[in-house]
Amino acid sequence: MSFKNNLSILIDLPVCGVLILAYFAFRIRDVFIRKEQKYIRLLIILSIAAILGDALYSFVELYLVPQGRQYLRFMYGASIIYYIIMTLHTDSWWLYTLHLLGNPKKITVVAGKILIIAQMASIIIAIALRGTPYLVTSDAAGNLQYGILDSIIAVFLLALIALSLVAGIANWFDKKKYADREKTAIIIVYALLLLVSSVLQYELDRSLLCEMGIILGGVYLFFVSCNSMMYTDELTTLNNKRRLHQVMSEKMDAKDKFYFVMIDVDNFKSINDSFGHNEGDNALCIIADTLRQVAGKGEVSAYRYGGDEFAMIIASDSEDRVADTCRHINDILSKNPEYANLPYKLSVSYGYCEYIPEEGKYIPQIIQTADENMYSMKQQKKLQA
Repeated sequence: MSFKNNLSILIDLPVCGVLILAYFAFRIRDVFIRKEQKYIRLLIILSIAAILGDALYSFVELYLVPQGRQYLRFMYGASIIYYIIMTLHTDSWWLYTLHLLGNPKKITVVAGKILIIAQMASIIIAIALRGTPYLVTSDAAGNLQYGILDSIIAVFLLALIALSLVAGIANWFDKKKYADREKTAIIIVYALLLLVSSVLQYELDRSLLCEMGIILGGVYLFFVSCNSMMYTDELTTLNNKRRLHQVMSEKMDAKDKFYFVMIDVDNFKSINDSFGHNEGDNALCIIADTLRQVAGKGEVSAYRYGGDEFAMIIASDSEDRVADTCRHINDILSKNPEYANLPYKLSVSYGYCEYIPEEGKYIPQIIQTADENMYSMKQQKKLQA
């Protein structure tokens, strides 16, 4: 017997799920940074709609249709509503996946667009053929029989979820995206929850497993994202100072050698004074994007320290390697054609300090040494100017 044959569960599970997700929707503004709010809010709202749509679908299937074929028209309507809601939910998850990936491969985007178009086309056909056996019908005994359109729509929905899972796994093993592994983990786990629960629901006589997958996915997404936001700078979306100190502590506990780099934007005050704080924020975001390019490989991670200061941790014991990495930041800023039309010139000064476990330095000492070296570079630049 499936869970759905129990009317109490059929009512209690959706109610609990809706209440939980509604609370999350209420807390979004307090927890998430602005760039994340629209995606999380849309996903939670559509998750609530998906739970209610599945509950309606189940109720009509189990408690109305068996009473007579005259109720079959309600099944047509419930099916269409369910398909539309699940398609919107899946599509919104795909959009959030693209957002988390940041710069996905073109083939991934194209494949997603094709699947979304196929979903929409199949739903339009289902609406046109809603009163035919191609969608759903029943036999003389009142048993429902699902048509080919039901299977086609389910395949397209599952394919888009599977595509997000594949994109997440590919991103996980991409060395250039090593710094984004926390976001990639969100894609993989959430997509697995949706995919497994949807497949099981389709195979196990349409039990309420899909609802449970959506609820668990929403809970996971909210709390993992909450944890991520604790360590994320709102403006640049780089990891923040709290995360920096945490990573440094972890490396020091593991007795790993590394270089700490302090970075400061040159003439940032004049940018703010001459062009306004909005342009100053834009300049900080450009620096952050540049650091992401530099931190593409696993041994480099970038952080916003505060104000116009940034930081990097480089897992290397080669000073030449560290110096080349730092120089590469200014190379990108000076040579990138996207920045050629800026009304100001962007560059950074930097200083670094090596952490050697045997020396027993503390985090404040490491940061102070790097900060002093960075200040020396700024002074040299002023003298040269």
